[in-house]
Amino acid sequence: MAPEIATCPVCKQKLMVQDYVVVGSEMVCANCETTLRITSRKPLKIELVPYTATLDMNGRPESYS
Repeated sequence: MAPEIATCPVCKQKLMVQDYVVVGSEMVCANCETTLRITSRKPLKIELVPYTATLDMNGRPESYS
């Protein structure tokens, strides 16, 4: 399965999402550093994670670009 492309809802940067990333995973936009969560894989949908939910020191997700 090939990687899919999603668009950041904040800056419109195109993000490549690998096929092994599951629903509920969080990622960071490489352009605007906004935290995003995958809500669906078929079709691929992402949503913005509120800033207050990202203040956990150990909870910062990886950056995918």
